[in-house]
Parts: sequence; C-alpha cells; structure tokens
Amino acid sequence: MQAKDGSWITLDVKTKLIEYQGQPAFLNISRDITQGKIAQKKLEESEEKFLKAFHNSPNIIGLSDVETGEYLEVNQAFTAKTGYTPDDVKGKKIVDLLQMDPDFREKAMAQLMQNGCVRDLETVLYTNDQVSPWRFDVSGSDYHPGKQYNLTTGIDIGPIKQAERELIQPKNCRRKQPPEIQLFIQYEP
Repeated sequence: MQAKDGSWITLDVKTKLIEYQGQPAFLNISRDITQGKIAQKKLEESEEKFLKAFHNSPNIIGLSDVETGEYLEVNQAFTAKTGYTPDDVKGKKIVDLLQMDPDFREKAMAQLMQNGCVRDLETVLYTNDQVSPWRFDVSGSDYHPGKQYNLTTGIDIGPIKQAERELIQPKNCRRKQPPEIQLFIQYEP
C-alpha cells in the first residue's frame, strides 16, 4: 500500500465478513509490518553472506553444539581435508571421527569459558592418512534462541612448522652450498 507521503508500506491484513447495520460488510484489520519485512530481508542477506564465507573458506570450519560437542555443519574444506561429508559428521563429535588429542575438547572448552574464545590452540590431527599439526580458533555464540554453538576454524600449520624447523637448523645441517668457483683471469698487455 502506498502511504500519503508516497512511500510504500507492507501490511498484514485480516478480513472477516460481518453484519453491520443489518448489511453484510467486511471488517479489515491492518497492521504495518514494513520494518519487520526490512529486518527479515537484512537477516536473510546476512545469513547468505555468512553461508558463502563458511562454505568457501580455505580453512576447515565446523558448527557444533556447546553442550554435546556434536557437529551440526562443516564446510567444503573440512570435507576436502578429512574425507568426511557434512552428512557423515552431523550428530558426531570430532574426536569420534578423527584421531587427535582426546583432551582437545576439554582444553578448548576451558579456554572458551575463561576467555570467551579460543585462539591458536594447537593439536596434532590425523586426516586423509596424514599426520599434521593444526591450529584452531573457537568462538561461542547464540545462533538460535536458547541454544549455544561453537564455531571452530582450523588451519593446517604443518608447512609453517616445517619452515620454522628449517630456519632454526644449524648451518652445518642445512643444504650444502655449491662449491666455490675460482676464476682465472689472464691479462696480456
């Protein structure tokens, strides 16, 4: 409906057939729901952006129940690194799917309760027949009223650890340098 000022508003209209002064009539009750519709559209756009970032991230990401540790959703990178699809993971705990430190969840939850988030918690993870150190971040949130979830992101830091080891190796353990080349220059006046 167009308002007097020319703007458009969205109405929720309820209509009922009644009798008025002995004649059939319609009783209309209208409620302006424009702001609610605007808020709903913004929420849908925000959710769409979140889902794109969630599923397209190169880091593994999982959404799990705070109380049980069971996964609700994982992204494409999780599937690529572990071989487990979102359907394989739903309702299961990470420690039940992958070999890792069995105390990892307790360590992460202790930090989460103390600090409100977890940053740079490292553990060894066995994925797709590979053993590699991983670094995890965890944040807790209310994604649904009355229910808390953890959003966990992880990155394989094996290549970083390897580069660090190479940087701190003593010089005599590093790759051999090429032999010295001697130049002989002959000068004839």
